[in-house]
Amino acid sequence: MKSAEYVGFFFKGKASSINNCSSKQGLYVPQIDETDHPTEKPVALMKHYLTNSTQPGEVVIDPFMGTGTTGVAAIRAGRRFIGIERDPRWFEVARQRIDEEIAGKQTLDFFA
Repeated sequence: MKSAEYVGFFFKGKASSINNCSSKQGLYVPQIDETDHPTEKPVALMKHYLTNSTQPGEVVIDPFMGTGTTGVAAIRAGRRFIGIERDPRWFEVARQRIDEEIAGKQTLDFFA
């Protein structure tokens, strides 16, 4: 089962539709490890899910944040992010990754 990951989408209130219903249900996204977390996901994969299931400016919540991959993807996709992580080590890694992504985006926005 190490070659498969399952994702759940949950909505409060009336569920919205998938933005691109013709997108693939099975995706191949190469894993590029940025940390030594045992279950790190590719940012590109999480960004695909977020852009296909949310609108810009909406809030994405990850209650098992780990290293913050979903947070980085949310920022790249123009979404707001709330992350929860109980392990202080991974929380600090996530905070640093997300802070760096925000700082880079602000720099890009400034020069755009």
